[in-house]
Amino acid sequence: MLEVILLKVMLERLLEETKVFSVTTEFYDYQVEIGWDITMRCNYSCSYCESYNNNQPTYFKDIKIYEKALNYLKNYLDNKKACVSILGGEPLLYKDWDKLINLIHDLDFIPKLFTNLSISKKALERKIKTLTPKNFIDVSCHLQFAKTEDLIDKINLISASGHLKGVSVLADTRYWDQVIDLYEKLKHIENVYVSVIKDEAPSQINIASNIINYSKEQMDFINKSDSEYKPYFKTTVNNKFELFSINDFYKNNITNFKGMLCEIGQLNLNIKPNGDVYPSACLLNYPKAVIGNLYKEDLLKPTKPIECPFNFCGCGPDMRIKKYAKNL
Repeated sequence: MLEVILLKVMLERLLEETKVFSVTTEFYDYQVEIGWDITMRCNYSCSYCESYNNNQPTYFKDIKIYEKALNYLKNYLDNKKACVSILGGEPLLYKDWDKLINLIHDLDFIPKLFTNLSISKKALERKIKTLTPKNFIDVSCHLQFAKTEDLIDKINLISASGHLKGVSVLADTRYWDQVIDLYEKLKHIENVYVSVIKDEAPSQINIASNIINYSKEQMDFINKSDSEYKPYFKTTVNNKFELFSINDFYKNNITNFKGMLCEIGQLNLNIKPNGDVYPSACLLNYPKAVIGNLYKEDLLKPTKPIECPFNFCGCGPDMRIKKYAKNL
């Protein structure tokens, strides 16, 4: 009896100190989450983004090389169902992006593609006719460069074709009126939301330190848009609280997992354009974290969690990795 009481007191103190003692995520149609930067090149240079480097080569490969790499990845994952998100930079700079998406689908992965939609409407129409999977394009709207009417035109085209998965309007405070205007004009489309911008830290190991400053009114608007978003995962915190979006983490202040054990690399991977594979996005600035190279087919399999060293976790895939307090 005394042991039970002491355990209860320990748990209560742990909750008071850490607030979060467990995070688990259930995806509705896959088990493994993979982010693949096929290039760091981009035709935008958004002031808040460090996810591009136009000084690097494009790193684009022949489709046969991608096919070989994906088949290796399938065996590496022991045929677990995986979602492969094609990222960048701007992945639509790759002329055969439609073939790559179809290949991912044909190999029984679930494809996703994130794009700023700077592709011309004419080229987009031509590519759409060749695409096999549905519900896989996530559009990221950057109003520092993109024009509202141009975005609406192309988003409506993708939506009508059945390929649209979601639309994220970046909450750039310098263009706040345009953010509101674009969101309101797209509300007729399912899964449109306003997304916070992170304070990125490219010179440090951790890739972000927090989100940028928003007024209460701006955060209320962001959270309202998020409440209408249709989720593709469910995250349970402390075996009790359920979250359905990234903004849910932010508005509930669930972004600090320092000291918790995190199962990086076990059901998630991050692939760089040169084929180097990292076990999590938070370690992309830490070359020693590389677990192998996809094109060399020498990936190791992480089997143990690591103790989280960061005060801020702001990347969606990293937030969703299973975590738990080491005391438990």
